[in-house]
Amino acid sequence: MELNISAEPIMIGAEIFIEPGQTKDEIAGWFKTMQESGMTLTRIRMFESYMHRKDGSWDFTLFDHAFEAGEQYGIKIYANLFPETEFSDVGGFKFPKSKENFEAIANYIKHIVPHFVRFSSLYGWVPINEPGSGELPADSFTEEKLAEWKLNRTKPDYNSNGFTTFELAEQRFLLDHNTWFLNWLTQQIRLYDATYPIHVNNHDIFKHAAEYNFPEWRLFLTSLGGSAHASWHFGYFTRPQYALAMSANAEILRSGAGNIPWLMTELQGGNNTYSGKTPLCPTKEEIAQWLWINIASG
Repeated sequence: MELNISAEPIMIGAEIFIEPGQTKDEIAGWFKTMQESGMTLTRIRMFESYMHRKDGSWDFTLFDHAFEAGEQYGIKIYANLFPETEFSDVGGFKFPKSKENFEAIANYIKHIVPHFVRFSSLYGWVPINEPGSGELPADSFTEEKLAEWKLNRTKPDYNSNGFTTFELAEQRFLLDHNTWFLNWLTQQIRLYDATYPIHVNNHDIFKHAAEYNFPEWRLFLTSLGGSAHASWHFGYFTRPQYALAMSANAEILRSGAGNIPWLMTELQGGNNTYSGKTPLCPTKEEIAQWLWINIASG
């Protein structure tokens, strides 16, 4: 068996959360720690609520510190768009909730992308964190889009001869709606940056796979990714099967990526109690195994 090792170095990193109250030196210290640990890449959630003031002005200072630290310590940054949402909304927005919210997201991107694209530490953009909702949102914007989709869809030439059939319109719409919104976000980024990579991380792949039209996504994404948190996403498996689940997760993403690169964007690297579906404290051996599974799947 011939082992093909790419000449490109494998980029391993960790996510950094930037929040009010952190000092410039404290932020720089985390980037220094990453450098000392041999890491080269981080992802930062670009929280609008920490930059967009109530008077309508924007203050990027807190996040500027992070990008400057990235330049200082040679750490590249995936900027994860994170328009304003409820504080309890851990995973972030999935779809616009109204026409006003839709316009606000566009305005957010209009301010974020031109400002941070000037930093050499920028590696690329993540337009949305973990697309995939599991069900249609109950809001006016989605209802209007669904009605529009039903009006314009091509119905198959099929005669059931009176037999009862399942109407899967909502499921098919959710597939198309995810693709439409992700493509729209990508186009908004490209209005202000035509160069940097655009990457997205799917999640809970065993439950949400039917929402992901990967062949269509390849047309506008630079790379495909995913989140693989055992405590959140491996409910169909027991703990001794987590290595199998991780491998299956990676293979689905690898297959979906097709001719574009893929990487595992998020990987559980520590314990949790109330922040997941299954309380879990993974061992260092499990974490190392998960990491190597994803590297070997690449």
